[in-house]
Amino acid sequence: MTDATSRFQRIEIPEEQPRERIADFREVLHSYTREEAMVEAQRCLQCALPFCVEACPITQDCRGYIGLIASGRFDEAARLTLRENPLATTLCKVCYHYCEDACIMKGRGIPIAIRHLKRAALEFGNSDLEYV
Repeated sequence: MTDATSRFQRIEIPEEQPRERIADFREVLHSYTREEAMVEAQRCLQCALPFCVEACPITQDCRGYIGLIASGRFDEAARLTLRENPLATTLCKVCYHYCEDACIMKGRGIPIAIRHLKRAALEFGNSDLEYV
């Protein structure tokens, strides 16, 4: 993948195969590795007018935590996410992700995997963060 096209290639989320899904209760969608999350976050254009934030029902600063993930600062990304949204650990798995529908990259290819990046921030960020 060249630099010119890498921004348009979304890092796919690994999924359980249908045959495996019927045999257990594990999550269907897995999470990114640290490296995958950083590569996906680096696709974000960091828009001056973030439609993703405006589209979010709780106006979560996804642009902020995505920028932190892109530079490998997962602890800070988790702290920012939980400061604005104490239910983020659950919501990152079940939210409808209106933010991705509003992402400017949707018109240029495939939107940033914002919901999955939030999950990565919380999984790889400091696990002893204090909830506020």
